[in-house]
Amino acid sequence: YLQPKYKVRPPRHLGGAEALVRWIHPTKGMISPAKFIPVFEQNGTIKYLDMYVFEAVCRQMRIWLNQGITLVPISVNISRLTLLGQSNFIERIEAVAQKYNIAHSLLELEILESVSFNNGEGLTGFLKKIKNRGFKISIDDFGTGYSSLGYLKELRVDEIKIDRCFVKSIQEGGYNSHLIKNMIELAHSVNIRVCVEGVETVEERTVLKKLSPDVIQGYY
Repeated sequence: YLQPKYKVRPPRHLGGAEALVRWIHPTKGMISPAKFIPVFEQNGTIKYLDMYVFEAVCRQMRIWLNQGITLVPISVNISRLTLLGQSNFIERIEAVAQKYNIAHSLLELEILESVSFNNGEGLTGFLKKIKNRGFKISIDDFGTGYSSLGYLKELRVDEIKIDRCFVKSIQEGGYNSHLIKNMIELAHSVNIRVCVEGVETVEERTVLKKLSPDVIQGYY
């Protein structure tokens, strides 16, 4: 499944999307990833799922390109095990992109803030290599960990995704709206794009529009 990221400033249109994995069970229906992703992470099979989703995105992009459809960047969640547990990770994603002839700039790797912060210099160098190959980097759940914007600039991050916990019960002029506004302004000051996720109501969208993130994402 693809969840769109919409631009909130004119012209308001599709600014990207995130690939979301869903398990369609023959008798139980749709199973939330919250139930099966932790199992995949514990037994190590998450690296196969991550690469499956990455290739599925590239395959779909090629279908759309062949139909003459203009593409927007699509992000794919990459786990710590996938990112750091495979010495040939960069070569593998390059091979998949080449297989479907997809520009690297249309593919964004989404990494949890906790993963990017806790792995220090080793990850910094690795992410720089990924960026040097033309892929985009997005930091997910921003604001829930301990990373600084200076660190993100060192990582050469393209986008931060402000966690949905800041959006819940947001009110114009309220505490959370001030926090989000400050995070947006700081990120923009170092040329990092901002996505606010978890937008579920028209009220949330209305408040966020005034705070001027680059894109918003959520069930709304």
